[in-house]
Amino acid sequence: MPKNKKKRAPRRREKEATPQQQLKRRLGELNWRLLGMLALNTVILFAIYRVLVSLGYFIAVSTVYGLVLLVLICAYIIYNRGLIPRNLTPEQLPESWTDAQKQEFLADAERRNNRSKWMLTIIFPLCITFCYEIIFLYIFDVWS
Repeated sequence: MPKNKKKRAPRRREKEATPQQQLKRRLGELNWRLLGMLALNTVILFAIYRVLVSLGYFIAVSTVYGLVLLVLICAYIIYNRGLIPRNLTPEQLPESWTDAQKQEFLADAERRNNRSKWMLTIIFPLCITFCYEIIFLYIFDVWS
């Protein structure tokens, strides 16, 4: 061994995280603000739906909720370019593009995805409301 070579400290092996530590890490990465918005919107939209149905506006409120849901789903898909840019790597993009064009395309896809998250906080509560209504109408109503 040459005299001038410094001795390196042995590398420490990182311990594998326990399931509790993995869960804690994943919960820390969770977007709590978005989850709170989702829960709040679900409670509000579901409560409005149930109140209006109990007042006798079933057809009107179902139609309005259905149209809003349809418009938001279509807008989300169109705005995010058909969800095609998700999970793309630069190697999957056309060879004729420069690296700058590829990076700009991927950055634009990420921006669009982040900007359209608010639509999901309305789409999911509407879907949950309709799922509840379908279960209530076709399963619980049959048993009563």
